Amino acid sequence: MHSRSSEETIGYMATISIHLPKNALKSITFDNGLEFYDHQMLALKFNIPTYFCDPTPLMAEGGSREC
Repeated sequence: MHSRSSEETIGYMATISIHLPKNALKSITFDNGLEFYDHQMLALKFNIPTYFCDPTPLMAEGGSREC
């Protein structure tokens, strides 16, 4: 990828996802970066739910990264 734009990131993920076995994707969990702004495009294309990590544990526990 050349940039972290939402359009390019989601397009790249869609391209990769096409090559996975059917029903391999059950859901996708993203961090809260702006590059995932268009996450609903993947949700609609592959008919799967998309989720975002809760940033609260990261801030509350001094760096523990939990999704």
